Amino acid sequence: MEVRLNCHTDCEIVHKKLKNGAELYIIPKNRKTKVAVVSFRVGAADTQFSFKETKYTVPSGTAHFLEHRMFELKEECVIDRFSELGAYVNAYTDGSKTVYIFKATELFEESFRLLLDFVNKPYFVAEEINNEKKIIASEINMYGDDPFWQSYFGALKKLFPDSPISDEIAGSVKSIDQITPDILYLCHKAFYTPQNMTIVCGGGVNADEVIKIAEEMAVNGEEKAKKCRQHVKAVGGVSKIKMDISVPVYCIAFPARVDGGRIKNGFIYKILGDMLFGESSAAFKQIIKEDLSEDRPIVQYSSDGGVGIFAVTGTSTKCERTAEIIKKTLHDFAFKGEIDSKEFSACVRRVTGEIIRSLDDAEAAVNAQAEWSSENITAPEVITMVRNLTEREVFWAAKEIGKIYGLGIVSKE
Repeated sequence: MEVRLNCHTDCEIVHKKLKNGAELYIIPKNRKTKVAVVSFRVGAADTQFSFKETKYTVPSGTAHFLEHRMFELKEECVIDRFSELGAYVNAYTDGSKTVYIFKATELFEESFRLLLDFVNKPYFVAEEINNEKKIIASEINMYGDDPFWQSYFGALKKLFPDSPISDEIAGSVKSIDQITPDILYLCHKAFYTPQNMTIVCGGGVNADEVIKIAEEMAVNGEEKAKKCRQHVKAVGGVSKIKMDISVPVYCIAFPARVDGGRIKNGFIYKILGDMLFGESSAAFKQIIKEDLSEDRPIVQYSSDGGVGIFAVTGTSTKCERTAEIIKKTLHDFAFKGEIDSKEFSACVRRVTGEIIRSLDDAEAAVNAQAEWSSENITAPEVITMVRNLTEREVFWAAKEIGKIYGLGIVSKE
């Protein structure tokens, strides 16, 4: 067992590799609420993989579909069982991982055992799979009415049309119709393995008891699948979607770096976005001056399926004009290489403060660790990483963005 402690935050992280190869992280807090997560490194972008010397391609949306169906056991509904224990359970899938999470104030040990048990008990029946398709089809249609969601994936489809990263997480109505019990069993066997699994517990938990239960419930599995990464080329273009909304929504997405680690890159691009498009930035002042929007652009970085993306999203009365301001701001910054050292330092302090504040919330801390564990780092290392970022790293990240972009616009016109 390894204990990592950050002296600046008093954040203690217990890390242990279980006998079956799964990674366990514990973040004890003096809280009444207790939280546990099981995360598997398989997400929406992982539609191509190699398992037992055979290559497979599964339909878009399979990881998300599998997440939904794992809550149904042969003898009971998992959600009902958690409710009986007084716990709230949920799950989500993103581009690179699938996460199951519950929180409770009592009977934590029983809920923790249930969590570790049901993720290892797949049960898929054709009739129930067909019923699930109708439910997820409704979910897909619901996201079809979300202008921010549609502008984001509209931009990605233009930027990387040949990559699964441009497919919506839930897939399409057409793609999920191809999912069968055999496909779900295959993906569970290939990815829901101890070597591909991370467990995180936080809040008012007892570390020794958590370790004891985790070891008792440890299930041996086969070697995990190997993800196949396509070498896709950025194309670019503009997608325009009509929707009955009062203010148009845009998303402009650029290729971004992948090398160097997704966690570090995420913080680098966050600082870049805060500097260039924050409340006091010249770009945002220009947007306000031209009466394009009163809301500052939202920036995000993702790195799934071997592809890095830097996206800027917002509302605007003239989306294409706002996109021009964003493109010019990035180009000028990368060309001139001028960084305001005071603004850079302020951004680093602000991001560090956000991390430290998030650690005070058990659920936020557990979710963050589930993300950071992909690179076997914890809060102390993350805080040190952010504090050690340099102006040069931010400049070169901007330099790698380039001129190709995908633009998604949702409006009445």
